[in-house]
Amino acid sequence: MNNFRLPAARLLLVLLACSALVSNIRVAAAQDHSSGQTLKETLDQIIAAAGKGDDATLAKYQSKQMTVMDAQGFTRGADSYTAKVRSVNAQHAQLKDFRTRDVAVHESGNMGWATYIYRLKAPSGDGHYQNIYGQATIIFQKVKGQWQIVHSQTTGRSEKTEDPQF
Repeated sequence: MNNFRLPAARLLLVLLACSALVSNIRVAAAQDHSSGQTLKETLDQIIAAAGKGDDATLAKYQSKQMTVMDAQGFTRGADSYTAKVRSVNAQHAQLKDFRTRDVAVHESGNMGWATYIYRLKAPSGDGHYQNIYGQATIIFQKVKGQWQIVHSQTTGRSEKTEDPQF
C-alpha cells in the first residue's frame, strides 16, 4: 500500500497559499463591511417602516429569494410575501403600535442577523384590537454594499401579563 507523502517544501507552499487565500478573504470582507450603511442602521429603517406599514421601504431591503416563516405560514420570495401582506392588510386594518425591545444585531463579513422582541396591536376580528407579543429573527446578506433580508422568522401570540413591558 502506497503512503502519500508530501515533501516539506511542497507542504509549506500549500500552507502559504491557504494562508494568503484566507487573508484575502478577510480583507475583502472588511472592505465590503465598511461600505454602505451598517446593519444596525438598516434594521432601524426596517423597524421604522414596519411601524408605519411602509411596504415600499420594506421591499427595498428584501432579497428576491427571501424566505419568511410567520403566523401566515411559510413564504418563498419577496414578491409572494408582498402579495400575501397586501392580501392580509386588505382584509384587516393596519397593525398598530409596533414596538421593539431587546434588539441585538450581529455582523460577520457579508452575513448578519438580528433578534428582537416586539409588541403590536392587531385586529381581533370583532372591531377591537388585541396586543400581540412576539419574537423575531432576521438573517441578512450584504449584496453590493446593501444589507438585504434573506430570511425572517417571527412568532407571535396574545400578550400575557408576565410578558416584558414596553
